[in-house]
Amino acid sequence: MTAVEMHQQFELLYNNIISNQAPGLNSYEISQFLTKAQLEKLKNYFNPKSNTLKEGLDDSKKRQLDFSNIITTVEVSKLLNPTVFLEDVDWVYKVPSNTLMILNEYLTVPNHKEYSDLHITSINYDEYTRRKQRYYQKPLKYESWKLVIDHAIIDDVPYDIVELIPNVSKDLGYIYKLRYLRMPVPIIIEDLSSLGLTIDGISSVSNCELDVEIHDEIVQRAVEMAKAAYIQGDLKSSIEIGNRSE
Repeated sequence: MTAVEMHQQFELLYNNIISNQAPGLNSYEISQFLTKAQLEKLKNYFNPKSNTLKEGLDDSKKRQLDFSNIITTVEVSKLLNPTVFLEDVDWVYKVPSNTLMILNEYLTVPNHKEYSDLHITSINYDEYTRRKQRYYQKPLKYESWKLVIDHAIIDDVPYDIVELIPNVSKDLGYIYKLRYLRMPVPIIIEDLSSLGLTIDGISSVSNCELDVEIHDEIVQRAVEMAKAAYIQGDLKSSIEIGNRSE
């Protein structure tokens, strides 16, 4: 379903639900509702407790298909001169800023059987401090700790900076591989440049990147959001908007 088709379906459902009494919405407002509904679908589908089917990404083939277009695998670049570090043996990496959720990640050492893959364990700063107070202060042999330490702009590109702390020497030449769900582009139904507006920095027409099987659900959720915004002050509607349609 193209952005234009999603617009047409949105208008039809919106008018039917509110009996043609709702005020008209402009292209920017509809695009905002569609984009917010898309992001909500992504987050709720990854948390099985947040959707009616109680299914996450790995619980059904449909869920995997819904998000297959925005799953990306990369080898993450290492920062050569990190300014923030905790360990002598750690490496600091920059993770793409459009990372929504990490699916798999590991450190690998090419042509080294013993350290071919290191499992990565994310820890917070309190946990790091607690572990460093133990008698054995390093990760397990086949493990690497990970700390999110900063957000940075490098060559005009935003990144999240993570610190990986393996158990063995950095001289082995690790490669940090990451499979992640990237943030989809916003759904924009008409060019917004004439209005001087953008969504996530984009003003041109932009189709939904998710699989077509989920497009109807996104439109339905966007209409529910628009309905709740229209019926302001209605407590019942405000409560019902929290009930997911998926």
